Amino acid sequence: MSIMEINVDRIYRRDSDAGKIRAYVDISIGDYGIKGFKLIEGKHGLFVQVPTRPASNSDKVYNIFYPKTREAREILEQIIINAYNQS
Repeated sequence: MSIMEINVDRIYRRDSDAGKIRAYVDISIGDYGIKGFKLIEGKHGLFVQVPTRPASNSDKVYNIFYPKTREAREILEQIIINAYNQS
């Protein structure tokens, strides 16, 4: 995997009584900004949902950004969760 700098630009925290979504997160990877990540409280702790968009002709949603490897997903989740815990 090629190394690019990943930064958390903004964290929009939500109240714990607002459901399972704990925060909306915007990140940058190198010179690119990506909005729309969700930090969600699941059965086994926090996890990151990547940005999605609805399909035009169905109830499906499609990822508009996704890590291609497990290692990349773990790195991204750890960066976002660490930033959330420090904010």
